[in-house]
Amino acid sequence: MRGARHSLTVRQRTATTDTEGRVSYSNSDSTVRGSVTMRGVGVLEPGERGQFAQQPTCIALVPLGTTITDNDQIVVTGIDSTINGTYDIESIQYTRLHLRIALRGVPS
Repeated sequence: MRGARHSLTVRQRTATTDTEGRVSYSNSDSTVRGSVTMRGVGVLEPGERGQFAQQPTCIALVPLGTTITDNDQIVVTGIDSTINGTYDIESIQYTRLHLRIALRGVPS
């Protein structure tokens, strides 16, 4: 349902590099109440053609007090098989009522 609130997981990722230059991440998860919806695909950017089937794009709305950066991920579960998954954050927009987060699906 549009505008419904769900539990979303904010995954804060901390990168560490070993002596050989390999990067590994440690995750710290926190849960927030927010909403998520699929982004409209009416207008395609030239670089996005053919990518929507592999990497879904969504918009998440979370409370203003949420601590989040563009290096974090959003994990969506329990909504719908089309939307459920892990998403990288493309951008964060501050509004008067919430944070509007543009998401791009992580290939599985």
